[in-house]
Amino acid sequence: MNKKSFSICLLAMIALPMSAQVDKAIEKIKEKADKVIDKGSDLIDRGKNYVEDKADKIITRYGLDTIDVNRVDQEMAKRYMKKGSYDEDYLERPEQRFTIKVRSALSGSGVTTNGTWNDTRLHSSLSSALRFTTNVGFSYRGIGLSLSANPFKWKGNKKNTELRFELYNNKYGFDLSYQNAKTYNGSLEVGNQRSDISSSLVTSKMFMANAYYAFNNRRFSYPAAFTQSYRQLQSQGSWLVGASLLAGNVTTRKDPELANPAMTMKVGYLGIGGGYAYNWVVNDHLMLHGSALPTFVVLSFNRLKVDDEQHKIPYGFPQFIFTERISALYEINDQHFLNLAFIAHNTLVGARQDIRMNYGKWRLTLCYGFRF
Repeated sequence: MNKKSFSICLLAMIALPMSAQVDKAIEKIKEKADKVIDKGSDLIDRGKNYVEDKADKIITRYGLDTIDVNRVDQEMAKRYMKKGSYDEDYLERPEQRFTIKVRSALSGSGVTTNGTWNDTRLHSSLSSALRFTTNVGFSYRGIGLSLSANPFKWKGNKKNTELRFELYNNKYGFDLSYQNAKTYNGSLEVGNQRSDISSSLVTSKMFMANAYYAFNNRRFSYPAAFTQSYRQLQSQGSWLVGASLLAGNVTTRKDPELANPAMTMKVGYLGIGGGYAYNWVVNDHLMLHGSALPTFVVLSFNRLKVDDEQHKIPYGFPQFIFTERISALYEINDQHFLNLAFIAHNTLVGARQDIRMNYGKWRLTLCYGFRF
């Protein structure tokens, strides 16, 4: 046997066991996938039975059995489907009545300031402690309730508070948030002196609101990317017009060791602008979303209080509030789906020659949901 024939035989002897191992690995993966789907189906059945049992008890307790449930459901279905309000070649509604979601979210914020005060250069770079929440939501034909919990608060960390409300529609949508942060860490530079900032020295209270209107709302759907109450069947984008509001304050308490003054910056900004959003349907299972909505500040309110002196910060151009959204949706089948979403707000306000503030806020969420 020559060397070439021997090499071929040797490769064949190695390849055959490897091929068998690959086949076995694939079979194991399929078995595990089948088990996961079976468990998911069992969970759906349990959830369905639980909901139906609770519904029967509520109906009996409050005497709601006189209501024609089927008729109510038919009216809700008619409202939910809204035939004619969207192009059915590009969008569709999930047929299932109920959706349950389990979602985890990680969020954070940061404040950077630059400027001069009494011919002294000021610079600070601060970020708040990360905030982790777990959310369980239930919806019926697009109307839902959710319950959130913050595991860090169970451990005694109650310094940060955040409230959120979101609404996503094909035509319009908005999100509101209020954050009271008391766990900023970072650095402060006054002149040539740099100091580390520990938690509780800097606090902030911020209210933010963002709204959009999508022009191509018959073929493009924001909910398809973020609430899964629609399905995007074909790739489509839309131009947007929007507005942003930011109001609140950032307070730095006086610290004898740092020799810094007590400062409070009160701000209020209203911005108007436009942007673009796009849903890319990669295949029958995967859809990617990206959008950007910059708004330019048209109305502003600035007050800076240093010790007992209060001053107005002049308006500086440009000032803007920028909102970015990214989402990846993977539909395992008609019932199960996974969603990874990232939303960020960046604000650049103030006057370049006096005080310039950049406030940033972001949130990353991972969601598993199933319909039945």
